[in-house]
Amino acid sequence: MARKYFFNFNLKVSFAKIAFWLKKMFVLFFFLGSPFPRICFSQTSDSAPSLVLLDKNEIPIFEDDADLDSLKKGVEQSLNYYDGLPKETNFNFGKDVYSLQSLTDSLKFLKKYLEQAPSKEEFSRFIRDHFLIYRSCGMGSKGLVTFSAYYEYTLSASLKEDSIYKVPLYARPLDLLDVYLENFDPSKRGERIVGRADGKNLIPYYTRQEIDSFKVLENKNLEIAWAKDPLDILFLQIQGSGWLEIKDSTETFHIRYAGDNGRKFKSVGLYLIESGMIPKQEFSRKKMVDVLSQFPEEKRQEVLNQNPRYVFFEVTSPTTPTRGSLLVYLTPGRSIASDPKVFPQGALAWFNTEKSVFDRKGKIIGKKPLKRFVLNQDEGGAIKGAGRIDFFVGRGQEAQKMAESFWSEGEIYFFIKKSSP
Repeated sequence: MARKYFFNFNLKVSFAKIAFWLKKMFVLFFFLGSPFPRICFSQTSDSAPSLVLLDKNEIPIFEDDADLDSLKKGVEQSLNYYDGLPKETNFNFGKDVYSLQSLTDSLKFLKKYLEQAPSKEEFSRFIRDHFLIYRSCGMGSKGLVTFSAYYEYTLSASLKEDSIYKVPLYARPLDLLDVYLENFDPSKRGERIVGRADGKNLIPYYTRQEIDSFKVLENKNLEIAWAKDPLDILFLQIQGSGWLEIKDSTETFHIRYAGDNGRKFKSVGLYLIESGMIPKQEFSRKKMVDVLSQFPEEKRQEVLNQNPRYVFFEVTSPTTPTRGSLLVYLTPGRSIASDPKVFPQGALAWFNTEKSVFDRKGKIIGKKPLKRFVLNQDEGGAIKGAGRIDFFVGRGQEAQKMAESFWSEGEIYFFIKKSSP
């Protein structure tokens, strides 16, 4: 009897504790707001929005760890992009739709304030006071976004083919066609089909295997230069732009994206992991290079062909900055690439994540916060969905080190100016 009474007593106490904590959590959520927008919990459904408008009590403090002058340059490039769009263009912020005029006014308003050279604290308050703020729902139950970085890759090349430099870097073929579906249906903004004409039909363009192994583009005068290894070409294609250091010369050529074959990107690194060639915990770009360099040429090319996507390039002036998919210049540390079907192109955003800290020998010794206002000005073959963002970090050894080490989860927010009362 005593045991039964003791058990019932403990049970009542346990229920009382549960009720107490449930009540406390309800009060916290009601008055302080959920740490994550409630509607985002349905992100697994097809109808869930990619961005949700935040309440005042959900808005974070917008810190920025870079100079605001570079942000102004990025804003100017997005305004150049908006200037070239049809007036009837609309942009989706999740389930909300805004006009081209609204986004243009937002950035002009922002630029005018930046010209006053505000402090970072003043700028943060300005954003909170004058802009509507949308958070990405990301992917998964935590609603986080995975960040990576890209940079301007540098490779050794020759303007003539020889026994060492024998892998061609191709310019855009004349028969490559881009069909932008928004020209036929405004709801298809950001969507395109790539192919080539076959009589009266449009058919898919050649794959990496057809281009590199079957040599279908040979003898068409498309070679910009020749590289030593097809892996160098792949890395350049993944970055989207870069520099050619010409053999036996002091010349460097700046090259940039000029189109792609429209095929879906597939990660060669992931293929190496899934096929057991590299253990997941040991994977790095260096490890990938080391493993592939041990393969015969034919086997190495067979692995690279697992990614059917192929990027073409054009030569630009060495002083010309890199352009993104919006055909405006990218600002290192201020431009991002995202999925154009998900996030509004050209728009102001802010992210909060972490980056690696290195010692003098280049070894990673820790992490530190990375918080930055950016402009959404590019896209990438591997950057798909609400849970992926690629951060443009420019050129040089520091940029390369950042791009090769940066893979971190975090949050991203998008902004549009509040309408006047």
